[in-house]
Amino acid sequence: MNEIATVIPMASSRRARDAEQLLRLYLAEAVAPYAPVQIDVRGELSILISPIVEPYRGELVLLDGMHRCLAALREGLDSITVAVARPEHAPPPAGPRLALGEVLYSPPAEDPPPVFDGRGYANYRPGALFVAAAVELLTQGSCPFATRKDQSRVR
Repeated sequence: MNEIATVIPMASSRRARDAEQLLRLYLAEAVAPYAPVQIDVRGELSILISPIVEPYRGELVLLDGMHRCLAALREGLDSITVAVARPEHAPPPAGPRLALGEVLYSPPAEDPPPVFDGRGYANYRPGALFVAAAVELLTQGSCPFATRKDQSRVR
């Protein structure tokens, strides 16, 4: 968990609670957090993929899954499963890198302020696009995120 950095300084308290509930489900089912899984959500099958990180100067910068990573940190987990994105040409992270333990939480009744105010928005990674592409590949049965090479347990 110490290898993961983020550029987002504040998390949503509401989303953090949801992530803690999800982590409890993983642990109750004895599934390694956050291995990709297929779940039934109100009668519809959904795929949950691992948090997505990108290597940058010896760190793994979080692209998607901050609340899940924060839940694991708060739970005291030593490691989690992540998907490692390795783009050929990547700009630097969208802002200063922070350790997960440095992330603040919004007041419970509020969502946090926009996370990229004053940051390098041009370098922002569209996490939703990574997730959509991964889900599409998973449903086709050929997802690179599901291979041992690109899926890592990080500390």
